[in-house]
Amino acid sequence: MITTHPPSSRPPLAQLGAVAWVRKNLFSNWFNTLLTLLLGLILGRTLIGFLTWSTTTAKWQVIPANLPLFFVGRYPAAEYWRMWIIVGLIAALAGLTWGILARNAVQLFSQSILIWFGVAAAIAFLSPTAIPLRILMVCVLVGVLASAWVGRMAGRRTPALGQWLSFAWALSFIVVWWLIVGGLGLPEVGTTNWGGLMLTLFLSVASILICFPLGVLLALGRQSNLPVVRWISIAFIEVVRGVPLIVILFIGAVMVPLFLPEGVRPNLVLRAIIGLTLFSAAYLAENVRGGLQSVPRGQMEASSALGLNPAPHDNSGGSPSSPQGFYSSDRRAVY
Repeated sequence: MITTHPPSSRPPLAQLGAVAWVRKNLFSNWFNTLLTLLLGLILGRTLIGFLTWSTTTAKWQVIPANLPLFFVGRYPAAEYWRMWIIVGLIAALAGLTWGILARNAVQLFSQSILIWFGVAAAIAFLSPTAIPLRILMVCVLVGVLASAWVGRMAGRRTPALGQWLSFAWALSFIVVWWLIVGGLGLPEVGTTNWGGLMLTLFLSVASILICFPLGVLLALGRQSNLPVVRWISIAFIEVVRGVPLIVILFIGAVMVPLFLPEGVRPNLVLRAIIGLTLFSAAYLAENVRGGLQSVPRGQMEASSALGLNPAPHDNSGGSPSSPQGFYSSDRRAVY
């Protein structure tokens, strides 16, 4: 029996680059070619129509005229300086945090970071606003870089400085609240005049900060050995997660005052914060619960072997399958 080997052939050449990608994904056969040309024609006509509209009939002067409304709503124009102080404070804290946390980095300002900051500065300087405002926006960006450099130098000299970052951010939230609301020497501004980006960011930050402790408590309550606490936590989490956010905000803004005594009307911003907090806490509770359940039992036993303090636990005993407490290698509960 004679065995013949197939003739040897060279492996196919790998085609790389943009041209090869286009040929493979857009013009691989007649159908893809026809579809690519048709979609290209539609996109081309749409782009030409948009450029024609934007250069002939569009009323772009509406945007710079309404920029204050977009950013701060009906906040008094005479009090805009408070907003710039808030922006400067946040920029300084962000830069200090960046510098302190990256104090051991080989290079603080890489080429890509400087390019992005340069692009942001160019956009700020070319924005459709008054020249003093453009200069202020560029100064804010420069302030971030400067405070980052200062934070890096201070972090190297005093490594324990990073422990005070959380306290500084918490204190800044109080200062921001005082600047926005007023009082204590500043003219008060009602929440009915708040709006735009300022109101959105304030509601988001406030609800996120408040929902963290509530979400952790709900997650621990869902894993509790007490049936009442566990079922109340489960009911709250599942009901809130099954309701759209817009419904919760509608209930807080319209229906809640109907159940309150005459003359008792909570602030609209406070109602929105409560609704967002409850909604976010339900989702955060599930994230925390998943994280707790992902910790293997061996890790808890290792923590007990290392002498780490266990979580508070009642003295009624517990089974090895309980999610609370630490257990030794012989499955005896450690308190």
